[in-house]
Amino acid sequence: MGIIIDEDLYKIATAHGYRFDDTEMVWCAGVVGALSPSQRKFKKAQGKIIWEESTPESLKERIKKFQEGADEAEERYNKEGRPGIKRWLELIKEEVEEKRGILVDEKKHLKE
Repeated sequence: MGIIIDEDLYKIATAHGYRFDDTEMVWCAGVVGALSPSQRKFKKAQGKIIWEESTPESLKERIKKFQEGADEAEERYNKEGRPGIKRWLELIKEEVEEKRGILVDEKKHLKE
């Protein structure tokens, strides 16, 4: 789930993303993180998503795991009453990095 930080920009911006099998991962200006299913639906209805022509094989598994973790984090976040971006980032770290092994810490990425 993306946290909208600039709603006006989000509403007018064109999003970019990857799509393969039954997985979609989309990013948009004005939003921190990948778009949620409802946010992707909004952008699709606007006709404002540019899809990458192909997804590199090396990214497919990473994207699938990340999206699964983000979806689980969103569910938990909503159940907790949407307590703010700090908690959202904690949940992403738990679901994506700790449970699925996809590194989200910038410093750790530099060591890969």
